[in-house]
Amino acid sequence: MLDYIQGLHKLKQCLPDNEQQIFHTLEARLLDNLQKADLYGDPPTNSAERYPILAQLNKLALHYGKESFNDMSQERPVKRDYPLVTAPTSTEANKVQKEELQPTQEFPSSRAKVDVKLLAPVVPTAYCKNLKVDDFPLIRVTIDTTHARNAETTLHIYSWIEDYTDQEVKTVSLAGGETKQIDLFPLFKHDVVKQLNEVRTVTIHVRIMQTQPIQREYHETMRTDLLAYNAALLALELEDETVVDLSCHLAAWVTPNDQRVQAFLGNVVLHHNRQELEGYPDLDTCDDPPAFVRAQVQAVYEALKYDVKMKYVDASLVIGNSNKQIVQRVKLPAETLASRGNANCLDRTVLFASVLEAMSLQPLIMLEKGHAYLGWKIFERGKEEQYEFLETTLIDSADFAAAQQRGLERYQAALNNHLFKNEINDLYGYARQIDTLEWHKKGIHPLA
Repeated sequence: MLDYIQGLHKLKQCLPDNEQQIFHTLEARLLDNLQKADLYGDPPTNSAERYPILAQLNKLALHYGKESFNDMSQERPVKRDYPLVTAPTSTEANKVQKEELQPTQEFPSSRAKVDVKLLAPVVPTAYCKNLKVDDFPLIRVTIDTTHARNAETTLHIYSWIEDYTDQEVKTVSLAGGETKQIDLFPLFKHDVVKQLNEVRTVTIHVRIMQTQPIQREYHETMRTDLLAYNAALLALELEDETVVDLSCHLAAWVTPNDQRVQAFLGNVVLHHNRQELEGYPDLDTCDDPPAFVRAQVQAVYEALKYDVKMKYVDASLVIGNSNKQIVQRVKLPAETLASRGNANCLDRTVLFASVLEAMSLQPLIMLEKGHAYLGWKIFERGKEEQYEFLETTLIDSADFAAAQQRGLERYQAALNNHLFKNEINDLYGYARQIDTLEWHKKGIHPLA
C-alpha cells in the first residue's frame, strides 16, 4: 500500500533548495487531488489528473534520490526496539501489556494551533487587481507551533470565494517553537466582478491541511461584502483601529488610453489657439512654460463646456461614510462622455485628469471630504514642484479664469487648515493630492 504523505516527506529531504518551489507546487496539487478522492470518491477523471503529478514527482525522486517516488511511498513494517529488562514482576508485565494494546495516540505537541481572521469586511472589486496582499490583506492565518518542541510542521493553505476568485494555495513550513502569520488575498476574476452593480455578500473559504508531522485538516468560512464595480473604497479602519488610506486608488479611474478619451482629443485641439497639443514645453526655448501648459488645459475646459455641454449633477459623492469606511461611487470617463457630461465633481475631475494625461501632462486629483477638484504640474521636471488648480464644477457656469481662481482658493484653504496632515477619516475633514501618473507608474493600473 502506498503512503504518499510518507513519500512526500522523504522526497523533500532529498531535494536541493532550487527544487523546493517546484516540489511544493506538486505537493499541493497531489494533496488537493487526494483530498477530492477522500471527499467524493476517486473517479477516472480524478485519477487521470493524479498520474502526471506522480510522474513529475517520480522524475524528481529518481534524479535526486536513489529510488522512485512510489518506492519512497511504500509502507514498511515498523520495527520496534524494546529495552532489555530482567525478570519483571507480574504487575510490571501487566502494565507493559496494557500499554502495548492501547491504540497509537496523537501527541498534542504535534498539532499546530491555527487561527484564521477576516481583516477586511469589504472588498473593492474595481481595483482589486491593483491590490498587493502586503498592503491589503483580506485574511490572516496565524500558525503557532511554540508547543511543538523540535517537530517540523508543514501546512498547505487554500483560500477562495466560490465563482469570484481563483483558488490561492500557499505552503508553509515551520520549525518547532515557531509562529508565523500568513496573509491571503485570492485573485479575483475580473470579468465576473466587473458585472457587479450592487454590494454582494459572499462566503470566503479557508482550508488548511497539515501534512507533517501528522495529518490534520481545518476548514473555516467567513462572510464579507464585495463592493459594486463603480464604487471606490477610499478608507478602511481595521479592528486594531489602524486606518488604511486607499484614496490613491482613484488613479485607477483615470484612463488616458480609453478610446473615447483619445477620440475627444480631436475636439480639444480645435479649441487651442495654435491647434496643437504638445504637452510640456522645452524649458530652454519656452519663454512662459506655465502659460504654455495653461493654454492646453483651457482648451480641454472649453471643449467640455461647448462640445460636451457638461451639466453638473448634484449627486451625493459619498455612498458609504462612517468611522470604519469611506466609499464613493465613481464613473469612468467613457461613461461621463457617453452621458453627455452629466456628472458630479469627482466624475468631472476624473474625466479632466484622463484627458490631460492623454495629452502627456501630469494631472492631480485634489480630494477633500465630500468634494474633488483638479490640479496639474506646471513643470515636468528640473524645477521645484509647482501646481495650478481648477474647480471643475464651474465648467458649465463660469469661464476658465474664474474656475482657476476658485480652485486656487480651495487649495489655499486646505493648506491653511492643515487638512493634508489629517487622517482620511478625520471628522474635521482631510485633503489629498493624488498624482495619477505617478500612481500609474507605481502599479495602480487604469481600469479596463
